Amino acid sequence: MEGKWTKGEWTADGPDCFGDWNIHHPADSLAVAAVVCDPLPGAPTMVAAVVTNLRSAAEVAANARLIAQAPAMAEALEAMVEGMEDVAQQADVAMRREGGEGYWAVEAAQALITRARALLTAIKGE
Repeated sequence: MEGKWTKGEWTADGPDCFGDWNIHHPADSLAVAAVVCDPLPGAPTMVAAVVTNLRSAAEVAANARLIAQAPAMAEALEAMVEGMEDVAQQADVAMRREGGEGYWAVEAAQALITRARALLTAIKGE
């Protein structure tokens, strides 16, 4: 699935002198967003401000949608990992009982689980 957001890995740096964290795109060193610490008095609570930094309006909007959906993506990824672990465990038992036929599918599932767990660890800051 090809999204319209800024491609590549993003890094989170912070806190800066204002206590905010900034999300950067390493390829061009431009900020993608700033994660805001404290809202202004009377202002709505804001989690992040997506910045333009010479990006198109469509790309900025896509970055904002991506950041806004991050909590839901993390929850979905966590649920998928839990479900896949159960499936992989059941498949492992079945494959061993059948003499190992199709064991590549279990190994592929375990590799995806490992990758997803690493992402969840990074998301949680563990």
